[in-house]
Parts: sequence; C-alpha cells; structure tokens
Amino acid sequence: MNYLFKTLVTSSVLVTSLFVSAADRNPRDVSETVIRNAQRTLELITREADYMTRRQIDLVNVKLNEIRDIVRNSGNPYPGEPNPPPYYPPRPQPQLINVRGSIETTDFSFDTRDLQGLFQQCSTFVTSRGMTQVDDIKVTVNFSPIQTLRNSQSFWKGATEICMQIVEVARRSGLRSSYDGRDVVFGTIETSEFSFSGQGKADLFRQCEQFVNSRGLTRVDDIKTVTNLNPIRELNNSESFWTGAVEICSQVLRDVR
Repeated sequence: MNYLFKTLVTSSVLVTSLFVSAADRNPRDVSETVIRNAQRTLELITREADYMTRRQIDLVNVKLNEIRDIVRNSGNPYPGEPNPPPYYPPRPQPQLINVRGSIETTDFSFDTRDLQGLFQQCSTFVTSRGMTQVDDIKVTVNFSPIQTLRNSQSFWKGATEICMQIVEVARRSGLRSSYDGRDVVFGTIETSEFSFSGQGKADLFRQCEQFVNSRGLTRVDDIKTVTNLNPIRELNNSESFWTGAVEICSQVLRDVR
C-alpha cells in the first residue's frame, strides 16, 4: 500500500510538472484537464488500494511506469517504447492418465490427472450403476498389466469402499494426489456415507457433528474413513461403542492434522 501510494504521488507530480512546463506549447485548458484527471485517478486508487488484488496492483504499477517514461522523454521527439506488462506463463497441466477395468461384470474407463478426479468419476459411476456391494474388481492404469482384486472375506460396500480399491491401484502406479489447501475426509459411519471438506480440523468437526446428529448416530462401533485421499482406515470398537458426536467425530477426524 505505502509503495503504491508513493508511486502514485510521484507520478502525479511528474504529470503535473510535464503539462505545466509545456503550457507555452499547449492550450492551457488541455493541460489543466489532464492534470485534473491525474489527480482524480490518484484519489481513486489511494482510496481503493487496500481492496485491490496483487494482480491489479501490478498492472497499476506498470501503467505508472509508462507515465514516468513519457515524462522522462518529454524533451525527446522519439520516446522509447513503454515497458510491457508482466508475463505470467500458464502452468503446465499434468498429462491425462487412463484408468480402466471392470467392477464385477461392468466395464469402466476414466481419464484423470489426479487421484481426486479419479475418485469423483468412480463415485459417480458406481452410484449411477446402483452398485452397493462387490467382491471382484479388475484395474489397469495406462494399459499396464491388469490387477485383479478380490474380497474373499466379504464385500466392498458403497461407492467409497469400492472406489478406494481402484484409487489404491492408481496410487501405487504413481498417480499424483492434488491438494489445494483444503482437508477432505470421507467414508462411512456404520452404513451412512459422509464427505466433509474444509479449512482445518475445527471446520471439519462442525460438519461432522452436524452430520452425526442429523443421522441420529448415537452409538457406533464401525467407521471407515479416508483423509486427503490417503489409504482407507478401518476402525472397529470391539470392546464397546463410540457414543455421541464428540467421540464419533474424534475417530472420524483422527488423521487430520
């Protein structure tokens, strides 16, 4: 803010000096009009500077540098070119990865850049096909050898458990996990699926408490949870129950730092 303000004041004085010294060469009313415009611009930016984004401040500084170049070359009939605006090259996007295979007898194919995108596509697919429990999954990542997953003890139930099996194969194959600063936690409490996303543990805890209370989950002993796309964690209370929202959510969010 201070730097921008000083730059604006300096530029305003320079513009004023330019047109006052040039009064004998230009009509006075034209010079005064430009000076008034410069002063109004100074007042506007001084008032709004605290609300401007870094990108806007950079662009304003570029324009002020152009004004200074004009002033410095006021006696030169061939002023130099103004400085170009800063260039921000686009960030390269990761290459799309193909993850394909079958869930039971239903084929799937997902193109994704990260594990989050894979999980979202898979969850939508499983839900739309009405898959509630499966014990046979085949997966290949970018046409690598097919990996066969079989649950010989029970079934993978619901979109979270089913899709996390596919996500794990992709993770071991090197697919990256994108992270934008938010914590993402999803899974199941007994048979109720949940998904929370927020900034920090306090935000997630509020969401979890609201979810637990709205579902009437007062006593539970089985929780499956995934934090920031890390491997699924299965929690079982073999001796008793976790009771109330505080105990339950403490287990659900135990991996959030």
